[in-house]
Amino acid sequence: MQLLRTLARGGVAPVVRRTIPIAAPAADTGITFAPDNGRTWQVLSIAIPFTTSSHSANRSLLLSLSDGQNTLWTIPTTAVQAASLTVTNTWIQDYYPVQSAAIGGALPMGLPPTILVPGWSLTVGLVNGDTADQVGVGYAQVLETFTGETEAEYNTARAIAHHAGAIAELVAGEVPGL
Repeated sequence: MQLLRTLARGGVAPVVRRTIPIAAPAADTGITFAPDNGRTWQVLSIAIPFTTSSHSANRSLLLSLSDGQNTLWTIPTTAVQAASLTVTNTWIQDYYPVQSAAIGGALPMGLPPTILVPGWSLTVGLVNGDTADQVGVGYAQVLETFTGETEAEYNTARAIAHHAGAIAELVAGEVPGL
């Protein structure tokens, strides 16, 4: 009943803010992530922890955008990482200060406006990686829109939202105490 009342007041947004988990890959490898078919992402931020081994220093990550055939752009991290450290590399849309070192275990960097459509992907790769380096579990904050098959789900939700007030009144009249 509360859901119906909420739908009646505000409707259903065509865009949803989501936190997308990014699974940790095997040691000494990067990770690629992309939207599922029927979804488009506007990427707001990406946070990836990177733990360097004790064997050597001066390692870093690289963020790349691909359209499935070509690399469209590549952004290196703004600082290299010493041995035996864990730093969360964070790319943030419209973040402009350039950090030359991690601050409190984090390295914030700029991210150009980025839209991922099906078939496009972002890859976080290692530069001068060691076999014991580890890219950890991360996440991306995105605005997600629905296309394709999920559009039918969206249209159904919009129809329910459009009639939610009437549905709530009908249910309230038939179910005592609502």
